[in-house]
Amino acid sequence: MTWITDLVNLETGNAHLAVTSRDEQEIRTSFRHMVARNGSIAVEGEGLDGDIAAFVKDEVARLERWKNLPTIQMEIENKLVAKANGMFRYVACQIRELEDCLEPDALREALQNLPKDLNEIYSRILSRMPNGYQEKTIRLLQFLIYSPNSLSIEELVDAVAVKVDKQPAFESANRMPEPIELAKYCSSLIKLIISDSESITKAKVRLAHFTVQEYLVKYSNHSSKFTETAARADMAIVCMSYLRDIDYDSPVSQLTISFPFMTYSSKNWMSHAAASEHEKDVLGKTTDFMRDCSDLCHEYWTSIYG
Repeated sequence: MTWITDLVNLETGNAHLAVTSRDEQEIRTSFRHMVARNGSIAVEGEGLDGDIAAFVKDEVARLERWKNLPTIQMEIENKLVAKANGMFRYVACQIRELEDCLEPDALREALQNLPKDLNEIYSRILSRMPNGYQEKTIRLLQFLIYSPNSLSIEELVDAVAVKVDKQPAFESANRMPEPIELAKYCSSLIKLIISDSESITKAKVRLAHFTVQEYLVKYSNHSSKFTETAARADMAIVCMSYLRDIDYDSPVSQLTISFPFMTYSSKNWMSHAAASEHEKDVLGKTTDFMRDCSDLCHEYWTSIYG
């Protein structure tokens, strides 16, 4: 908000600024002295139906399985637009879910049982998470919510490979053989930001939408794992376990290539630990880390942090 205020206050004489946001009282209050009485426009509900219908029509046309079945395409369009309630995010998620329907009966059943809102969509996605992947999925989402910067696929592959209750906690052999499959842990909840000039493993991973974080922190069955102190406690322990157990028998320049999560862990384990010092195990794990970490470990992470 500060930079917007500064921009508006510039004496340029001909500056025009359009800002879009949700209709929140805090935001309205912040803009009260900058926007004329008739300077705000509410775009919601029926006012968005035409745009949503156009979006749905375009997306449904991309569904190869139903490309030559206009009647079914129309069914999909009508159902999704009727349930959208002004939310593009709702229909975007549902189209991804409908891609898994292999034949008309399954598709129609899915359309008859559409979730009522985004929270129910996210709940269904997490409920389909296999028990064996639950811990890794939660960890992945914790890092996406509370990390100070976006993490790459290769960094997160190493983060989820850490087994904090094992010795050693990290072994390269436990990495996913196909890093791009990281997205399969929680499908529609995350997105990959891929640059044409970089390797796919360098692609950044982010939450797909701000409502994902809202759901995880406030409404999910796992919300206790997504409070800031609980999540950052887990993150601190993962970072310390990783730094303690990687193989330091290489120059630091090679280490950061062989162990891509090393730089993040070195720079952030202390801040995560400090933010969660009263959480169970954090103080003890920090003491153990400082005691057990080799001289090379200390040397490398302090050089990176410095």
